[in-house]
Amino acid sequence: MVACPMRDDDLVLFNTPPPGDWADVGACARIGVSLFFPKAGSRPSQALLICGGCVVRRDCAEYALEQNQHWGVWGGLTERQRFAVKKARREGVVHPLDPVRFDSPGGYSA
Repeated sequence: MVACPMRDDDLVLFNTPPPGDWADVGACARIGVSLFFPKAGSRPSQALLICGGCVVRRDCAEYALEQNQHWGVWGGLTERQRFAVKKARREGVVHPLDPVRFDSPGGYSA
């Protein structure tokens, strides 16, 4: 999940640099960020569906993993899923949800 486009007030939610150029073509580009940052206990079903067909899903998920993004849906992965992927990587295992396994539906290239 890419939280894009970000307004200045949305940047308060993040303590990371803005995503790369790929963020402009994300399926979320015209959707409000709140959908990707649901309230505690809510299932982010809509966000996961949107991310599922996104051409930059892998880039988004890797960004969140690299930036230690602890909140929200990024690249179709929830916080818990990203934690599990990172743990598996530390153990030298490829988790079933690891972005390296994602197919790129549209073949995005910068």
